[in-house]
Amino acid sequence: MAADLAALLGSTAFLGAITKSEYGPLEVALAALVMVVVGKLSGTYDRALDRLTSRALDELPQVLGVVSAATATVAFSSNISGHALLGFLVCVTAIAFLLRIVVRTAGGRLLPPERCLVIGDESSARMLAQRLAEEPSARAEIACHLLPPEPVVAGGNLTLEDLRHVEAEIELLRIDRVVVAQGAQSGTQAGVDLIRYAKSLGVRVSVIPRLFEVLGASVRFEEVQGLTLLGVPSFGLSRTSQLAKRGIDLVGAVLGLIAVAPALALIAIVVRLDSAGPILFRQPRVGRDGCRFSLFKFRTMVADADARKHELLTRNEAGAMFKIADDPRVTRVGRLLRRTSLDELPQLFNVLRGEMSLVGPRPLVLSEDELIRGWDRRRLHLKPGMTGPWQVLSGFRVPLDEMVKLDYRYVGGWSLWGDIKILIRTVVHIVRGHGL
Repeated sequence: MAADLAALLGSTAFLGAITKSEYGPLEVALAALVMVVVGKLSGTYDRALDRLTSRALDELPQVLGVVSAATATVAFSSNISGHALLGFLVCVTAIAFLLRIVVRTAGGRLLPPERCLVIGDESSARMLAQRLAEEPSARAEIACHLLPPEPVVAGGNLTLEDLRHVEAEIELLRIDRVVVAQGAQSGTQAGVDLIRYAKSLGVRVSVIPRLFEVLGASVRFEEVQGLTLLGVPSFGLSRTSQLAKRGIDLVGAVLGLIAVAPALALIAIVVRLDSAGPILFRQPRVGRDGCRFSLFKFRTMVADADARKHELLTRNEAGAMFKIADDPRVTRVGRLLRRTSLDELPQLFNVLRGEMSLVGPRPLVLSEDELIRGWDRRRLHLKPGMTGPWQVLSGFRVPLDEMVKLDYRYVGGWSLWGDIKILIRTVVHIVRGHGL
């Protein structure tokens, strides 16, 4: 809230100085009041308290909402021109977003992490610990893991003695949050009792339900006469969504190719001079609805890389997906291209040809695609992408079965804002030197 108010005050001072627009104290105070009220009513300022992770990018729509309310207030209470109002909206949104990043970063470094008590099976606790360690925006650590208490009657209520054991651990270890995993019977009466009791102790509560492995985060909650329902979006994209996604792909590919044309020419020359072989590497991949296509990349390996693959099978680090962190077949220029993801730029031609999308499921090679069975094959409902949900989750370490689940949830819960977030996070991922 303080960051948003600082953005509002700073923007009015900055814009007033450069545009000579007069933002009166009364109008600014009224806009600040509206911003705080709208933010509080919409839950913008409380949402971060309930989450294990905190990303400013996820909050951008909410920031735009509260700033729009403040802009409307300025428009109704003053005689500011339309151009000045647009500048006000853009400036306050940008500064508020940047200040939230500063606040999140400072909070993560200065404040102690949340101490979490995980109640569930050992595999759930181990998985959560791994994900928290890999998530830059996570501000939590697992302090303790308890096996779920069992009621006397399967599916029945937990006894008071069962719950007192949980309370003792919370007090002893100074727990801030209880995480109830699926193994803790989160869908049974016992699980409901456990969540209610944890909330009564004044700690935050998170739940890991198996149901959301299929639904993802795209569900919508609604209430019908006291009965809570989950609205699940239809699988796949509507016609208008398909047109919007294809339009963004075309615009992005054309602008991208124009912007990187000099780099493409320079890289082609360097690849040719560095080692013998073709400039482009073409590999058959499985695209939408199982159709095959040739994926383009700048060649980063020696010409006989495929022939030498069998020599390195024992060093594979990704199970069914063959990957080696320090592959000896990679050339000197290839290492630089991979580290900066410049070897992926020719895929813009695949996007332009309609074989790929900027964002989508991972384009698998034929041998990997043969391992996908059942419902997971519906990941092929969309075109494969240059980047995707697997990429922003450190794709190198994501095994094939986990990646397929991510792709299925992406297709089942697609949104335009989701694609924009993935593109932004991919840029950040590359800037940090992780590559694609």
